[in-house]
Amino acid sequence: MRKYSIKNTRINGEVQRELSRIISREIKDPRIAPMTSVVDAVVTSDLKQCKVY
Repeated sequence: MRKYSIKNTRINGEVQRELSRIISREIKDPRIAPMTSVVDAVVTSDLKQCKVY
C-alpha cells in the first residue's frame, strides 16, 4: 500500500495553502514575522492530526 494516496497528497497541499494564507493575512501577532512561510504539511490518513513545517 502506498504511504500517501492521491487524495492525501491533495489534502496536504490544501492544508499548506490555507495555513499560509491564514498566517500571512489573518494573524495580527507582532511576534510572527511577516515573511513566515509554510514549507510542508503532512496530514495523517485518518485526517485527525497534521504536522506543519
